[in-house]
Amino acid sequence: MKNRLAGRGDGPRVLVIGLDGATFRVLQPMAARGYLPILETMLAEGAHGTLLSTDPCVTGPAWTSLATGKRPDTHGILDWSTPIPGTYRRRLLDARAREDLALWEILAREGLPAGTLNLPLTYPPSRDTSFCVSGLLTPAGATDRTHPSELREKLESMEYHQDVVPRHYRRQGFHAFLEALIATTRARGRAIRHCLAQYSWRAAVVVFTGPDRIQHAFWHLLDPFEPTSGEAHGAISFYQVLDQEIGRILEQVPANTHVYLVSDHGFGPHRKTFYVNDWLEAHGYLHRKAESAPGMHVRRLLRAACRRARNGDDGTKANGRPQAVRDFAQNVARQLEDLAGDTFGPLEARIDWSRTMAFAPTPHGVQVNVQGREPRGIVPLSRHDDVRAELRKRLARVRDPRTGEPIHAEVLFREEKYTGQRMVAAPDLVYRFRSPDTSWRTGRLATARDVRRIGASFLATGMAWESGTHTPDGILVARGPEIRPGALAHPVPIWDLLPTLLYHLGLPIPPDLDGKVITSLFHPSVLAERPVRHGTRPAVRRPNEMGRDTAEEDVGERSVMRRLEDLGYLS
Repeated sequence: MKNRLAGRGDGPRVLVIGLDGATFRVLQPMAARGYLPILETMLAEGAHGTLLSTDPCVTGPAWTSLATGKRPDTHGILDWSTPIPGTYRRRLLDARAREDLALWEILAREGLPAGTLNLPLTYPPSRDTSFCVSGLLTPAGATDRTHPSELREKLESMEYHQDVVPRHYRRQGFHAFLEALIATTRARGRAIRHCLAQYSWRAAVVVFTGPDRIQHAFWHLLDPFEPTSGEAHGAISFYQVLDQEIGRILEQVPANTHVYLVSDHGFGPHRKTFYVNDWLEAHGYLHRKAESAPGMHVRRLLRAACRRARNGDDGTKANGRPQAVRDFAQNVARQLEDLAGDTFGPLEARIDWSRTMAFAPTPHGVQVNVQGREPRGIVPLSRHDDVRAELRKRLARVRDPRTGEPIHAEVLFREEKYTGQRMVAAPDLVYRFRSPDTSWRTGRLATARDVRRIGASFLATGMAWESGTHTPDGILVARGPEIRPGALAHPVPIWDLLPTLLYHLGLPIPPDLDGKVITSLFHPSVLAERPVRHGTRPAVRRPNEMGRDTAEEDVGERSVMRRLEDLGYLS
């Protein structure tokens, strides 16, 4: 069937090249020393500045804010998951959870073609695109990950892989991981060039995930930037390959294309982790069901075994294993996981809710176990605010044992942080750490010895296999005929990008966007000749039911959950 958006590719274009987790902290020193000539040229000829991420600076909410022009509490994607009503479980999100129009859907109602490739939370792929290759949170083995469907076979012939997970290469080491990451980046570049050449588009968003992956696991090789070791030079070689692939894409696009290099968040060192549920348990707010020491030990051994067995479930040629061997190992891993339970164990099965006043269902906040709201709540609604206030005071007093400073910059009621109509998806209490080198964890510490070592703060140090973590300061580099070169005077929020792209395309700005056109990017003459227009049609679509209750979809969700755990986002 002929694509209904085909044939409308003439006119101004915008291309967003997403570099997941990219930071000027790494890129600018490399460009200054001549390692990244394409980026060096774009910085010299275009505009650049800080693109502020969402808070918390998490991949799913951030890319969704970029695509919709709205804050997380407006579009409702505040995390990787959302509560399942009537249970203590959470469901991973996908594109069906988003009620707001994204860039490609806004263009589709104008009859203009747009495409996406590897953008997180785009599964199932949208038919409002001329091409779509879904990104992170696509179930392993999904055969419907592309639109049009025949694009999947073409990508497979290019050896296209969605991702490379650093933890899969623990035993093989850095160089095996680097080889896989570079091969995946090369294939990603080939896929992007193919889609941009074969399909009509006036706007496209394509994402390279490599910066995030190498920086999580090997930040210590990149900061401070002192390329003295062989591994440090290996890390540089990845960024050089990425720079080359960006250059090949730029050579292909028409001259009237406005090109943006952006990241969903920045990056920095990872030195500390706060185990929030363990802290709640130690202070009497959370109670687990009794578990024998041998049973606990067996469960941990099973989880360790399943992590070793699980490898390459995204279709990659992980560690050179034959496909049949990888399939067998993944099947064993699934069975071990069923025996072991997840990191925290299924909440409903492992927590004594009759004695639990509060818990952390997500790393980014704490929920009070309220009567009538939670399935087995024990806190009367009349005491909800009192419990929150008590928790806020106690969390605010948690101190770093090394520095004596409070670990939290702020602990807030959700309504103090969020104002959007969908803030109800947020936990009762949300917090932000004082130091950006600190991360959250919901799961249990490995051993009682760890508890004794780090003390009552439940702040672990020494992050094995994860020396880097997210920071709010992403990158924005823009080049095109309407762009005024130079550094931006102020950081801009990530949701400002969508209205800016619409302005390039001559389209009105929907009235319900949180973002605004980044006017400081443009030559004054452009703004004078073509003032920003605001439309009357809101950028919302009809709410969709998730409707994912089949066994096949449950298996798919488990595969996504495992991927997020391996990437360090759920634990």
